[in-house]
Amino acid sequence: MKKSLLFMAFAFTQLSIAQDDSCIVSIPDANFKNALLNHYSVIDTNGDGEIQCNEAEAVTGTIFVNSKNISDLTGIEAFINITELNCGYNQITFLDVSANTALKKLGCWSNQLTSLDVSLNTALTHLTCQNNSIGALDVSANTALIELSFGGGQFTSIDLSANTALEILGCSWSGLTSLDLSANTALYALSCAGNNLTSLDLSANTALQILNCSYNSLTNLDVSINTALLNLNCSHNQMVNLDLNTNTALQILNSSHNPLTSLDVSVNTALLNLDCNNNQLTNLDLSENTALQILNCGSNQLVDLDLSENTVLTNLECYMNQITNLDLSTNTALQKVFCYQNNLTNLDFTANTLLTNFNCQTNQLTSLNIANGNNGIIQKINTLFNPDLTCIQVDDADYSNTNWTFPNGEFYIDVTVSWSESCSMSISDFETFKVTAYPNPTNGIVNLSEIANITIFDIQGRKITESKNVTYFDLSSQTVGIYFVQIATEKGIETIKIIKK
Repeated sequence: MKKSLLFMAFAFTQLSIAQDDSCIVSIPDANFKNALLNHYSVIDTNGDGEIQCNEAEAVTGTIFVNSKNISDLTGIEAFINITELNCGYNQITFLDVSANTALKKLGCWSNQLTSLDVSLNTALTHLTCQNNSIGALDVSANTALIELSFGGGQFTSIDLSANTALEILGCSWSGLTSLDLSANTALYALSCAGNNLTSLDLSANTALQILNCSYNSLTNLDVSINTALLNLNCSHNQMVNLDLNTNTALQILNSSHNPLTSLDVSVNTALLNLDCNNNQLTNLDLSENTALQILNCGSNQLVDLDLSENTVLTNLECYMNQITNLDLSTNTALQKVFCYQNNLTNLDFTANTLLTNFNCQTNQLTSLNIANGNNGIIQKINTLFNPDLTCIQVDDADYSNTNWTFPNGEFYIDVTVSWSESCSMSISDFETFKVTAYPNPTNGIVNLSEIANITIFDIQGRKITESKNVTYFDLSSQTVGIYFVQIATEKGIETIKIIKK
């Protein structure tokens, strides 16, 4: 009798297994099915090329099927015990997660969803559904939400009053005209860029550390209560004033593309990165910002820029201002300098031994010294459109002529400019000088009436030859075209254009 009972129990177990094995999850999308069969944590445990119901129910962790070219997620309802679903970067148009009540994290970003019902997913702590075409989202039942991102939809407003645990909110480029955050007192990161907001009340969000409200229509932004702010991006708005006197912890500030006429950052001594380009600033005091590493103050109305206290500055952009003097002697950490379109007459990089990239085109330069002892690391140069600049002082003229040829996409230098180890030679360095050369145009021999030191360049700025104490030079072996001959004169280095017929 005992053996009979054991046999019956065994038979019943086998029958149950057989019944479970006979239940196969319907997955009509071949790409979704293939992703499940090849999942990084094995789902098809019996290896039969199908997903049984018991195999689906056995999954208690994450389903990760991002970027699998999936258009239909039918079959996901069988995975009733999963706690996380990631199906971003697909072409899914409809998503039913009503059966997946154990879900804590749902990531369905960058699909083609027009709606999303998460009313039964009350355990959700993280929901990221940005970059879809969702027009409305009800998260009133999702009171455990810590992170919510729905940017890129077609919203005008959203009710977040029930989401008091929310810490991270991303709602950029969603069409919002209003945003009520009064109930979200735990919020520490907010991105609401690219909406139609004309006002933003942050008075309840005292824990806020990261704020991106760029590309809106804000005329005023009160962050006086947000003393924990570390990163603020309020660029591309319509703000005339910005008061940062209580934000002493601020490390990153982007206030670019506003009509600001003044910007006081004297108390923001922790600033590492400041971008205030495209405003109407006439003055910028950075004397207290000694930790500053990156500065962009381009496209303003600055006449002076004192960087003497900013000794750890690595990147400087002060283009399109009216600056007449730029002393970089204390900024020994500088790597990149973009100071084009100013009124500079002199620029000295001799102290900037880490310099790799600079653009000083369209100034009034007569002197440019980049002989810093480390010219070998320079990767990009642009000195075009400085009509009175004829000589650039470098570590090694031969190296510069060989490696910094124009044009090659990285080095832009007027053909009338030469490289030299000494651009400050006086006439006493030469036996004599001559300003003119003839015949010009010529078929070959060009005569000098007096002895001169010359350097000849072709139209691309490449050095053809260099001679000392000569009365003529020979272009007969060169191709027809335009050449530039640099001659030492009592004014310094002058350039004569020679035409080879």
